[in-house]
Amino acid sequence: MAPPNLTVGALEIGVIISTFLFGISTVQTHTYFRRFPRDGWIIKSLVTLIWFLELAHTISITHGLFSMTVLQYISPKENNGKNLQTGFSVAIIFSGSIAAFVQAYYTHRLRVVSGQIAFAIFFWTCSLVRLGGWIWAGSTSTIACVQYQAGERPARAADWPLIPLLAFGALVDFVVAVSICHYFYTSRKRAGKQTVRLLDQLILSTIQNGALTSIAGIVTAVLLATMPDNFIWIVVFIILTRIFAISFLGSVNDRTELRKIGTDYQEAATRESDAKLKLSSSPTPV
Repeated sequence: MAPPNLTVGALEIGVIISTFLFGISTVQTHTYFRRFPRDGWIIKSLVTLIWFLELAHTISITHGLFSMTVLQYISPKENNGKNLQTGFSVAIIFSGSIAAFVQAYYTHRLRVVSGQIAFAIFFWTCSLVRLGGWIWAGSTSTIACVQYQAGERPARAADWPLIPLLAFGALVDFVVAVSICHYFYTSRKRAGKQTVRLLDQLILSTIQNGALTSIAGIVTAVLLATMPDNFIWIVVFIILTRIFAISFLGSVNDRTELRKIGTDYQEAATRESDAKLKLSSSPTPV
């Protein structure tokens, strides 16, 4: 039997951190609509959808924690990784949906930088499979929770479908990030100074986002496979959801900084050009 600090205690810490990160993504969402009021309806709809999915995810995990610790408190012997409250199972659906939509956005970015529609179709298909897999896993887990709480079945096993889903998602995130960086780096070799600086910023941002989501996904899968009787894996899993949302919102908001880099370079080039023109127009000494 896992000690309480690895079950309920871990969940409390995870929910607190996740709720704090939801506040950050809410600020990012507000910043987006303030900075980019003229964006197309598709990107605006995606930002709005991600935020509402995050809100639903936050409500679900909070309800799950409250049910476990207050409403339907179960004995310590049963308080293990095989017995989740319904709220956490429902949160699986929202978490997987956020991951799939964010992956679809990065796939769109890959299509833009590569010009390869075949790659985009393949990875969009992966996003669709990922979304369907998470909806299926979350629905199955929710039904099992309801049946267990109603006394219709014994304690259920750990959610084994989550392990291949997490591994698959981490692999796709990594491949998409590497592909985007490859095309950015290829373009860098034949770009001017201004474009090189922009591409360097984009490469760094892509590496950070891709590495975070991939590593967090692998860590969650390993924890679930090696320690299924406690809730440590859930802590990383619910934080992974916030990482996806924050990385996505950070990407759409970073366009302001990228534009500033371009503007600074143009101003510097203009000053340099003016100085050369002034020098060339000066009278030649006799």
